[in-house]
Amino acid sequence: MRISNGEDWQPIDFSLSGAPKGYAVDALKMISEKTGIKLNFVNGFSWQQFTEQFKTKKLDILNGVYDTQENRDLGLLSDAYGNLPLGLLVKKNQNFSSLSQLHGKKLAIGSGWSIAKEIEQSHPQIEIVSFTKNHEMIELLASNKVDAALDIALIMDNLLKEFGVDNLKVLKDFSLDGVQIDTKLRMLLQKEHAPLLPIINRALAELQNIHIPQLEKNGYLTLRTNQLCECCLISKRLIRLVKPL
Repeated sequence: MRISNGEDWQPIDFSLSGAPKGYAVDALKMISEKTGIKLNFVNGFSWQQFTEQFKTKKLDILNGVYDTQENRDLGLLSDAYGNLPLGLLVKKNQNFSSLSQLHGKKLAIGSGWSIAKEIEQSHPQIEIVSFTKNHEMIELLASNKVDAALDIALIMDNLLKEFGVDNLKVLKDFSLDGVQIDTKLRMLLQKEHAPLLPIINRALAELQNIHIPQLEKNGYLTLRTNQLCECCLISKRLIRLVKPL
């Protein structure tokens, strides 16, 4: 089974020198061991490219998705294996308590992410700006090309920590103003793999004692910046925002 493996979604789903790493990868390896389903992690592509590969059936499973209508239309959603609330990345002197306060402004969201469509439908007054690599969120804010970026709060916290960025912050207490998004992490399977779904869900049920807070214990939150540089090229604009190690 060919399954997506992101490049820079630390500490959830990423790769170092082509080797799959992260909480989601560890959970999936355990599922593979419990079920006997062999998983072939595919990396080196953007999320947009992964979604296109899934649509053309070049991938069997998209790893790390939310329960959205777009994903339901594409395939079969597994049960959840982690809860990953959203956050807003903004400059330190800014505060937004709701998406409505971004009307007339620009919001960065990862290219190909299904929640972008949900937000566009509920908040057409917000201009969505796409990015491919996570560090581009920082670049876009640094160059005043966007007013905020929306992503998983844990991932943005990790990004700021590892690059030593101290003039940005992650807002976690804000309203989506009518946008209904289930922030639990799931897998998306091709519909022809329906017989495997109950098997995978049973294995997921046995992993309920594995939680996101254990990530730091497992070492995912203490990766060094030089390791992260294997996953993404840091531009000059990003370097200006980070402290030297």
